[in-house]
Amino acid sequence: MLDYLKKMMEVQAKQGLQLSVLANKDADMRNLSKLFPIKTIEEMESVNNAINEVNINEYINAIKHLLKGDPEKHFEKIISRSMCNEVNVGGVHGKICLKKYTSLYNAIISGLSATSEKPDKQLSKCLHIVKKRLYRLTTVNKLKIGNN
Repeated sequence: MLDYLKKMMEVQAKQGLQLSVLANKDADMRNLSKLFPIKTIEEMESVNNAINEVNINEYINAIKHLLKGDPEKHFEKIISRSMCNEVNVGGVHGKICLKKYTSLYNAIISGLSATSEKPDKQLSKCLHIVKKRLYRLTTVNKLKIGNN
């Protein structure tokens, strides 16, 4: 009976340790999620500089958590609408090149790879959809102002 109680205490101690590790990971993810959405170039640079080989998996998990399995719908939680309008993947047409921020780009691509076989095309599509939403919003607002 005494051996049984000792084993139960050991199992309980291991479970307590695992729960505390999970709680710390959840707290870390919430802290990382506060960095998003990226609204300015300076924020993009600081997030890019903060990502390194040691913590990239934490950023990837935070991005996956924010995308909630539907990147086209929730991409604005990673990069804001106004920032998406100034950025594209290749940096063409006078836009900011997202690939220039390699650590951030790799984290986003890895986060998108959970939901897509071609995450680079998915990223371009997400940026396009967000830009389209911004365009619709601004034109609807202009029409409302013009009609009044």
